Amino acid sequence: MEVTDTPRVLEKIANLIASENLNIERTIVAPKNDTVLRVELQVEGEIGIEQLKKVFVEAGFTVTEIAETEAKELE
Repeated sequence: MEVTDTPRVLEKIANLIASENLNIERTIVAPKNDTVLRVELQVEGEIGIEQLKKVFVEAGFTVTEIAETEAKELE
């Protein structure tokens, strides 16, 4: 997703995920430009892709892509 680089934006994202009883497995945050961040999340829990997208869109976030993945085993 793309978010405006403002204080507490990651807290808002984490709270939305927690409100759906999901766990964050991995997070990547990278600047797109001076004011926008790209945030990639891998979450664990029971929720459909469309429902998860709806949660973020209704909270005012721009979801650029969402896909179901599986965590890789780390050695």
